[in-house]
Amino acid sequence: MAGLIKRALIGRRVKSPADSLNRFAAQIRNTTEEHCAEILVATSLAAGWLQVTTATKLQFPEVFLSGRRLVTFPEERNFLSLYIDEIKVLKEVVKSSQAADAAQVAGGLVVLIHSIRCVQDRAQFLIAGRALWQDLLRGQSIASEMTDALFVPRMLAPSWEPLPGWQLAQRPLRAPELQLDS
Repeated sequence: MAGLIKRALIGRRVKSPADSLNRFAAQIRNTTEEHCAEILVATSLAAGWLQVTTATKLQFPEVFLSGRRLVTFPEERNFLSLYIDEIKVLKEVVKSSQAADAAQVAGGLVVLIHSIRCVQDRAQFLIAGRALWQDLLRGQSIASEMTDALFVPRMLAPSWEPLPGWQLAQRPLRAPELQLDS
């Protein structure tokens, strides 16, 4: 497993969402394309799992991450805050799981937490979120050799296009088989 993902999971706790995002973005900015590819695949696995799991009470916020709908109402911000809280709890459960994909999914959950926060509070985090995804997508060509589908939040990567000749899967992203005790 990539050292960067492990550092993101084990690293010291930071106090504010802005500090956490800035620290994580700096790690991504300073990592290799190979690590970016691993993180893209991990994020895609986590997103695929969240789209089909019953481990969360709330629905995956793809409508906001895709940019099809902007977060404008307090109820929407509250929904995303609750979803982030659910993912944080779930990340701890996944980290302790013995499933083969558990560490990778937990690393992808970290990226999704930051991504959701960036669309939740566009005024404060949208530019940083777009820079984060621009850096992550440096690993796209390598990631495309590792998986047949990537989850890329269009709100944070509006000009993203798949590599020439590479087709996105027509089926949902592969969801890992995580058995969680809840």
